[in-house]
Amino acid sequence: EGPAMIAEAFYWTEMLGMVNLKDHLVSLGATGLDGWTLESARGVSADGLTITGIGFNPQGLKEGWVAHIPAPSSCVVLAIGGVVASRRRR
Repeated sequence: EGPAMIAEAFYWTEMLGMVNLKDHLVSLGATGLDGWTLESARGVSADGLTITGIGFNPQGLKEGWVAHIPAPSSCVVLAIGGVVASRRRR
């Protein structure tokens, strides 16, 4: 068996094409993402400032994440955990 493939969350724009969501959040100043793989975004608030999703934490466990994006030029806060009631092993 070869290594497991894990998809990463992305979004698409006509101007930029595919953009890795984790890289984009880091570019906005998000912290706490070291060792994380953001597998998918599952929800976006109506104002686009809160994103929820599922990913793998640094220990390799599947876990929920929430990113709160403040007004432009402010810091991004990433709250990890507490979104998914049950954790699953990969």
